[in-house]
Amino acid sequence: MVVQVTKSELIAGGGASAFVGSPDMCSVCERLLKGVSQKYNTQVVGISRLAGSSGGWALSGPAQEDLGSFDWLCVTSHTMGHPRWEAVFGSKPPLMTLSASEGDDDAEIAGMVSPLRDVVSLPVMICMTAFRSGDPEAKGLSTLSHQKP
Repeated sequence: MVVQVTKSELIAGGGASAFVGSPDMCSVCERLLKGVSQKYNTQVVGISRLAGSSGGWALSGPAQEDLGSFDWLCVTSHTMGHPRWEAVFGSKPPLMTLSASEGDDDAEIAGMVSPLRDVVSLPVMICMTAFRSGDPEAKGLSTLSHQKP
């Protein structure tokens, strides 16, 4: 099952509550993942459906190694279905591969993946820094941000 929420549904809210992570947005994921086995620094390059009626998912890594089988697959970024994936990682985007392998049997996946190809995004580099308010560096940055070009 693919669940899609439109922008108008998000804006309208329909009486739904809105939540913000506290003390920061990472707190949302930390709470959701409490007690769940987690693995970081792992690249997923292959996604396939498990055989049978379970409806689960199998994930594989760059060397085709088995990363595990899962009941649910939650994709939080368009990157896994975007052509830029191939330029960065050198392989087909996992969601495009999944969509192609499922063929006409799964219109939901194809319907979800197809629009991802057209998402326009530019690479962005962000640097966050923090200084104590009394540090000379902080004063210089504060002054710099108020200077006219």
